[in-house]
Amino acid sequence: MAELGGGTPSDRWPEVVASNADVRASVERALENASDELAGRLLEKLVAGTPNTWHGVRAALWTDALARRAGASFVDVGKGPLLHYKTALGQDVQFAPLSFRTLEHLAGPPAAVARVVSALETVLLPHRFAVYIREPIGEEVDPSGLVAATYGWVRQAERGVAARYASFDDAESGLHLDIDLLPQGTGPAVGAMFVMPPCRGPEWLGLIDRRLQQLLTTHSGTAPLIPVLCADPKWNLGRGFPCQWLYGTPSMVDVQAVGSARIRWANDGIGFFADPVNQRIPAVWWVERGTDNPMSWCGWSHGNPSGPSLDIEFPGARLAVHHDDGTWSWDSAPPTSWEAP
Repeated sequence: MAELGGGTPSDRWPEVVASNADVRASVERALENASDELAGRLLEKLVAGTPNTWHGVRAALWTDALARRAGASFVDVGKGPLLHYKTALGQDVQFAPLSFRTLEHLAGPPAAVARVVSALETVLLPHRFAVYIREPIGEEVDPSGLVAATYGWVRQAERGVAARYASFDDAESGLHLDIDLLPQGTGPAVGAMFVMPPCRGPEWLGLIDRRLQQLLTTHSGTAPLIPVLCADPKWNLGRGFPCQWLYGTPSMVDVQAVGSARIRWANDGIGFFADPVNQRIPAVWWVERGTDNPMSWCGWSHGNPSGPSLDIEFPGARLAVHHDDGTWSWDSAPPTSWEAP
């Protein structure tokens, strides 16, 4: 049994593990379920590494749990992040757990965002308006400067001498946002109709793409390789950005019901999966933190239509499912969640 204990000084464990009995128990259980070789390697990293090592170890534990749920058997630890498994039919497959630190709240702490929106409503009511936040709002934000600037602008907009859309940038408060005065409409609703957070999808996907290209360049070979992209806390990418990055531009979208559509991709050679260098990847698996326990997790996958054929599938929701007519659709099931590996 691999234990986070014994004679190892507790101040060398990552704080998130050492200070939380539930997390510690989850980590020990995950190490117990893993093979002796993998558990030993990961335990060494936990007690000897830096605090950031925790994220890489957890990504490997999540990956091992996913692989075993999918029916694969551990073989050995490869170079770098690679973990070598065999499928039920004896096919070789490599998994590459990659960890990413992301933002849970793209617009900033919810209380700070609410404070800014409430301050805007004091000068913008009875107008209906939208707020587009370009940079995350700080926890201690002071919106008084924004309120003063907004008051002058909205009075001018009401007289028709200023546009009904304005951008505000205040270095002192750290506020960078746009406000759009919306048509009044026929309903009784007034105030902030919606608040849009910063768009980080292209930026984060660019980072993912660079890390995958580096992985494939450094670890060349012919064995199928499944990247397992692990986020802490959440990916917050939506569905559109990852699909366009992986598959390219849709040539047909047939919306069949709310939340359901059939999609045909243009095969224009633009998507990540279209690159011949990436044809050893049968799918990309996505994992993010689940509940408050840092060891809980949630996952889904995107399949590669031209990747290698394996007798292994992601053991949960697939956000892109291939059909015989060449179209793809969203899996109606929500991303699958597990409390601990």
